[in-house]
Amino acid sequence: MIEVITKLDESAQTAMSRVTLRRLVVMYAVLIPLLVLLGFLFYFTADEGLGILMWCLSAFFLLFYLLMYWLTPKFAVAAAKQNPAMRLGITNYFSFDNAYLYMRSVSGTGVDSVSTLPGSVLAKAMETQTHFFLYPNLVTAYILPKKDFVSGTPDGLRAILQSWLPPKKYKRYGKK
Repeated sequence: MIEVITKLDESAQTAMSRVTLRRLVVMYAVLIPLLVLLGFLFYFTADEGLGILMWCLSAFFLLFYLLMYWLTPKFAVAAAKQNPAMRLGITNYFSFDNAYLYMRSVSGTGVDSVSTLPGSVLAKAMETQTHFFLYPNLVTAYILPKKDFVSGTPDGLRAILQSWLPPKKYKRYGKK
C-alpha cells in the first residue's frame, strides 16, 4: 500500500500549468506550420477567389489556436481549483493498492469528500521530476508531490500506474 498526504500550495498548480503548456506548445508547433503550408498551397491555385478564402480561413484558425494557447491553461487551473482534491489548503490523503486509488479530502471543518476509484478508470497520468499528475478525466488532475510520500516510494507508484495504464497514457517528463 502506497500512501501520500498532500496539502497543495501555489507551486503545485504552477507545475501543472507548466506541464499543460508544454503539451500545448508541441501541439501548436505542428498545427501552425501545417496551416501556413495549406495557405501556400491554396495561394498558388488557379482560382484567385479560392486562394483568398483559404488565406482568410488560415488566419482565422491561427487566431483561434493562439487564443486557445492562452486560455486552455487558465481553464485547466480554474477547473483544478473546483476539484476538492486540488483546492489549496485542503489536506488530501491518497492510498494506492494494486487495483484502487482511495482519496480523502479534509479541510478545517471536517471531511469534504471520500472517493474510491478503480485504477482502470484513470484517463492518463504524467510524471515530472517533482510531481505525479493523475487524470481521472481529461480536464482535472490529482497532484501528488513526490516529497509527500508517507509510505511507499515514487518508484512503487510508478509501477502501479504503469500496470493500470497503457504506455501511451503514461508520460514521464524530465530526467528518467
